[in-house]
Amino acid sequence: MSVLLLQVLVFLSSFLIFQVELVLGKLILPGFGGGYMVWGITLVFYQAVLFIGYGYVHIMNGRLKFTRFRMLHTYLVGLSLLLLPINGERMAEPSYDIPIVGEIVLLLTLTIGGLFFILSTLSIYLQVHLSESHLEARKNPYVLFAGSNLGAFASLLSYPFFWEPYFDLSEQLRLWQYGYALVVVLFIAVQLKIPIHSREKPSGISLPSVPADKLLKWLLLSAAPSAFFLAVTNELTLNIAPVPLLWIMPLAIYLLTLVLSFKRKPFCPGWFLKYIHWFVSLGVILFFFNLMGQSLLELGQHAVKGILPDFPLFAKIFGPLLILFLCFIFCLVCHYRLNEAKPEDPAGLTAYYMVLSAGGFVGGFLVNWVAPWVFNMTLETLIAFALGVWGLAIGQETGEKKKFVFALQFITILAVTLGWSLIRTRVDPQLVFLIDLSGALATLFLLFSLKQVFIRHAYVLAGLVAWVIILDNYILPKRLVYKVRSHYGVHTVSEEKGFRMMKHGTTTHGAQILDPRGKHIPLTYFHPESPMGLFLINRPLPARRVALMGLGAGSLAGYSKEGDDWDYLEIDPMVGYIAENYFTFLKDSKGKVDIIYGDGRVSLRKQPDRTYDALIIDVFNSDAIPVHLLTMDAFQEYERSLKPGGVIFLHVSNRFLDLLPVVYANTEKLGWHFSFKFNPQAQPPVKARTLWAAVTRDKKSHDTLVKKQIWMAAKMGGNIRPWTDQYSSIWPVLTQ
Repeated sequence: MSVLLLQVLVFLSSFLIFQVELVLGKLILPGFGGGYMVWGITLVFYQAVLFIGYGYVHIMNGRLKFTRFRMLHTYLVGLSLLLLPINGERMAEPSYDIPIVGEIVLLLTLTIGGLFFILSTLSIYLQVHLSESHLEARKNPYVLFAGSNLGAFASLLSYPFFWEPYFDLSEQLRLWQYGYALVVVLFIAVQLKIPIHSREKPSGISLPSVPADKLLKWLLLSAAPSAFFLAVTNELTLNIAPVPLLWIMPLAIYLLTLVLSFKRKPFCPGWFLKYIHWFVSLGVILFFFNLMGQSLLELGQHAVKGILPDFPLFAKIFGPLLILFLCFIFCLVCHYRLNEAKPEDPAGLTAYYMVLSAGGFVGGFLVNWVAPWVFNMTLETLIAFALGVWGLAIGQETGEKKKFVFALQFITILAVTLGWSLIRTRVDPQLVFLIDLSGALATLFLLFSLKQVFIRHAYVLAGLVAWVIILDNYILPKRLVYKVRSHYGVHTVSEEKGFRMMKHGTTTHGAQILDPRGKHIPLTYFHPESPMGLFLINRPLPARRVALMGLGAGSLAGYSKEGDDWDYLEIDPMVGYIAENYFTFLKDSKGKVDIIYGDGRVSLRKQPDRTYDALIIDVFNSDAIPVHLLTMDAFQEYERSLKPGGVIFLHVSNRFLDLLPVVYANTEKLGWHFSFKFNPQAQPPVKARTLWAAVTRDKKSHDTLVKKQIWMAAKMGGNIRPWTDQYSSIWPVLTQ
């Protein structure tokens, strides 16, 4: 019964830790925007607090007798109730007086920092408590770690299917606080119910007493899975949507592998362990496809469509499923070996967990902070593989003698990847698939030839990181004009067949004709025959004062006329740099066009009410959709910025999500008028298929669009619940 009480307590504390991450992440979004950046900042904050919590337990357990430590910690847990209630409204209303990163960290510290610190200490503290008790289970206190991760896993899994659909954010936050109070009560019950041995000396061990190679193994095997699951999260959210469902899946897999690895009888299929070098090799190949401009999501979609044309939804999710499967295998093997390397003496428990939390923080810091500033491409997956394989290699008996053979293998791998990269840029586009297939198979064969000698793989992967940087920056043919990476993804400018193209990841965000005679013509989603092109050319409604959310290459500025005063609202300064320096739409615009940097909703709040004739929102096509810009709360803020008769135009073309029903549901709930228009013709890069929605409170403006511009005002079926800042779910709008 006593052990069950401990299991329930660690389960509940971890459940609350991960639930509050998601709740506060959603609360922050409307105020700061930024999608994945906001989630990344909050995640690194939580990892840092977790490390501090583990460090606190390690230091106190090493310096105090446990009886005194127990008394101190019980007081802290009880006093933490004074930090309730949490002011959720404060999270959505930042002051903007300091940089966004600093303000998010400050808000999290002031609202949840103390409570999160207490929760972060409980799992490791209770394991120490168990090891000091009279209970039989004291011989293996690590089993509580599995229960802790099971609680986190249950929290993540239940959120998109139970908490998010049925409770708004204020209700979630209130229930969370009740749960925290229950944790405090259970903690005090544990202190009263489970007695401990009295010790004369502190039990903690210091870090120097642990061999350096073991410390390094712990650090690497904890950092690599952390970096890898965050890299996968980045890939999914940057290409689909920054919503809890996509934050949750990689993190849930990461936690599930911890549960399986640290339960009483650790689980990892033997063939995972035996062939992990094969799975890493497959991951390297997928990385190269991504580097060459083939989105893993699109790659899987095209491959499955050719084999199973009757299963379009499966084709769309095959790419993400493959990535998540690799994430599961890699994290499971690393965590399984990490469990095998744990100290046998429970006295080393706190040092072990402190290094593990440090590794998790290092992985998160690498992906969310170092990589976006140091690299101009997404190298995180390759780096995570290198760290993990290096950790697996520590302590491995290789028996390696043939250094010359390995050197030859390594050089051959570099040569093949170079040849693959060069040839695919010089052949007919119809042959690219064949070249990619040949290059992938050849590289796979060479990687497999390394066999299960992890130190070889570590050297090769580290070499490939450097090699990829050299390839991308100095060797490959330069159709590429400019490339840069920010917190929001990788931006590229390239030239091809008389056009200059701007891409974010693998999605085109603008194009321009290089010939001076045609450079003034907007292309892609904004060509003259597109819904927005026709509106801005003919102007059946006023468009002198316009706000445009989402800059891209600045294509729509090509439609501005003398006397116009337009404001672009753009969150990423690098997009502005590209639009101003590599495209001429802004420079050549006939009207006045300004760029206001910041989240779209935040920027509009700073403008006087009734400022604009129209609001054009182009932030939802194919890449991550900022959900907080598509809620009823957002629509009401937009409407306040419009003059009487103003219209909100939304570009809702998207590869993965059918957003039109959401716009319709929001409009119906608000009692406004809704219409939509699409053009099915596609002639890349000149024309792209587009779908636009128009929302307005003014019946006259609505009728004008329908009659003069042939916008459709048909009612839509379905049972989509309107999105609000308190509720949103992408499940109902996944496209078939």
